[in-house]
Amino acid sequence: YRISFLKKYFKKIFVIFPFERDFLRNEGIRSTFVGHPGVEASQKTAERTDIFYKLNINQGKRVISLFPGTRPNVLKRHFRLFEETAIILSTTLKQYQFIISDINQISKNTYENIKFSKMRAIDLLSISDFSIISSGSTTMEATFLSVPFLGVYKPDILTYSIGKRLIKNGHTVMPNIILNKAIIPELVSPFLKAHDIARTVTGLLNDKERLTMIKENLENIKTLFADYTTSKILSDEIRSILTA
Repeated sequence: YRISFLKKYFKKIFVIFPFERDFLRNEGIRSTFVGHPGVEASQKTAERTDIFYKLNINQGKRVISLFPGTRPNVLKRHFRLFEETAIILSTTLKQYQFIISDINQISKNTYENIKFSKMRAIDLLSISDFSIISSGSTTMEATFLSVPFLGVYKPDILTYSIGKRLIKNGHTVMPNIILNKAIIPELVSPFLKAHDIARTVTGLLNDKERLTMIKENLENIKTLFADYTTSKILSDEIRSILTA
């Protein structure tokens, strides 16, 4: 529905996903794929030991990170759900410690094996062995760091009902959309409970073959972006436009 607007006001569009370029070109809109800025970000994470020190967690234990989202309307549905999931998992997965991204400092609770952090998602992911992520840019950061994850989204009932009719391929996380296949497991339901997420995570962590397959597919996606340095490409493109 935005196509007519884009055609009217934009001479050229720079996109960060290959399928966006192809879609826009098919609609007669000039577009250039410039790679994804997350690639460069994934190469500039903080030192691993510094992250563990700042979080005050054990560097000898594995880490599961949870990202409930950043937008207020999403956090309203997700934050407590993700917190409850971490509580359940922490009672059964003793070999793991849990970090919940809390950039708005919502939680006032304290737990023995669960930390809340406003640290950058890319840094938390860089020390993670597994992650639980709400749909968003964090899914691509996990992709570029080859961190296997579970995609979780709890929409409101109206959005879910409309989406079921309109979304053709059924994917909500970006790696699945890029490859057009379900490489990342997804849980999407307005009736989602913490026990549903915890049960799925436990099953995934016990399935080493599937985890290996997920990592291999994430590596394959990374190759689609490997030859693009987004900041340089964009700066060169903008410079050429301004000096034309």
